[in-house]
Amino acid sequence: MQRPAADTRSTLPQRLHAAGEALEIAPTHIVALLIVASCACAGLVLLWWTARPAAQPVRGGAAELSTAPTGASVMPSAPPDRVVVHVSGAVADPGVRALPGTARVDDAVKAAGGATSAARTDQLNLARPLRDGEQIHVPNASEAASAVTGGSGPGGLVNLNRATAVELEELPGVGPVLAERIIDHRETQGGFRSIADLQQVPGIGEKTFAELEDLVTV
Repeated sequence: MQRPAADTRSTLPQRLHAAGEALEIAPTHIVALLIVASCACAGLVLLWWTARPAAQPVRGGAAELSTAPTGASVMPSAPPDRVVVHVSGAVADPGVRALPGTARVDDAVKAAGGATSAARTDQLNLARPLRDGEQIHVPNASEAASAVTGGSGPGGLVNLNRATAVELEELPGVGPVLAERIIDHRETQGGFRSIADLQQVPGIGEKTFAELEDLVTV
C-alpha cells in the first residue's frame, strides 16, 4: 500500500512548529531563538560597517598634484645684520663706521658727519647698498674736476680711481653696465692699485683688457 505524498506546500513556521513538537520545544522558544539570531546578524553587520576603513576624499583631483619645481630654487641671501665701512674724503668726520646691514652709501656719508661744502656727492651712487669692509670715498671738487679730464695721468689717460661713469664710458668696449662695475669695484676694494686690477672686474676679459691697458692709469 502506497503512502500519501508529503505536502510540500507547508510553510516555514509550520515546519518549525512541527520540528518544535518533535523536539518538545515550545513555539515561544522558537520565536525567541529567531529574535536572538536576527539580533546577532544585525550586530555583525553593524560591527563590519563601523570597522571598515573610511574612504579618503581626493581633493582637487589631478589639479592638486605636486607642483614642486624639479630644480632647487635659488633664494636670495639675506643681508647681514651689520656692516663695517670706511668713509673717507670730503666728510665732516671720516673714519670707520658700523651700520645696519640694509644701509646705503648715503647712510654711511651721514654717519661720518655728512658731506662738506666742497664734496661732490654727485660722483657717488648714494642709493647703492653697502658691502661689509668697503671704503666709501667722497671726492671734493678738485678730485671731481681731475676725473673729468682723465685724472693726472700723462697723455690724458683715464684715471681708474677718479674717473666718473661718463668718462669710463668713453673707453672702447665700456658701456653703462661695465662702467658701473668698475666704479663698484673701486669703491669696494678701496681703489685700483695697478692697471692689472682691472681684470678683476666682472665682464673684463683678456681682449677688453688689451684694448684698455694703454688708455688708463691709476
